[in-house]
Parts: sequence; structure tokens; C-alpha cells
Amino acid sequence: MALTKKSATTIPHGLGTTEVTAAITATGMATITSAEVGAELTVNVFAKDQTGEHVAHLFGDTKHTLKLDGHASALTVPSLGTEVTFAGRESVITKASITAANEDFVKASLSGEGYVSTGTGNYA
Repeated sequence: MALTKKSATTIPHGLGTTEVTAAITATGMATITSAEVGAELTVNVFAKDQTGEHVAHLFGDTKHTLKLDGHASALTVPSLGTEVTFAGRESVITKASITAANEDFVKASLSGEGYVSTGTGNYA
């Protein structure tokens, strides 16, 4: 009996080579073993009228988050403020740590965030 594909949907597997190469170049890491990309609204509030009904809802700009784990190429912490583009989103490294042990390669963990304006108003 032959196996057949039930769907034409392609599920991505692992990390894309182009993104990993660019992130390694930007951060100075030797390898990236996992990546986590997220997004959240910076403001999410609503207003009620005197009867308790929702009359307005305000959303703020989108904040993108990035976390990269892997192996460091040196025992130095990558520079904070480094810009990294990963999964089509630009982030700035805001947190970095290096873990070294005698039994394993030097591990690195980087976290970053970036903001995208969703507003259409005039900003000074």
C-alpha cells in the first residue's frame, strides 16, 4: 500500500537557512538551535458607557518579540542594541546571556523586541 499526501498544505520545518545566516552574522553567534518569534499589542483597552456597554476599543502599536538560543562563538556577550531581522521582523537585542560549562559548548541566549506603528496620524 502506497502512502498518499492528503493535503497540498506545506508545513514549515525547522529554521530557514537565509534567516539563520543573517541572524548569526548580526549577533556573532556560532549556531542557532531555536528561535521564538511573537507579537502583541502594546495597548489594548476599552471604554464603557454609564450602562456598562462597550463603546470604544483602542489598540496600540504592535510589539514584536524575538528569542534566539544557540551556541556562542566566544565567551563575550553579544552587544545590546544590535539590530536583527528574523522572520521578516526587525528587532533590537535587549537582553543577552552566555552560559559556559566544562561538559558542553558555550551557550548563548538573546532576546529582542521591535515596534511597528499601526497608526496613520501625523507624528512630530
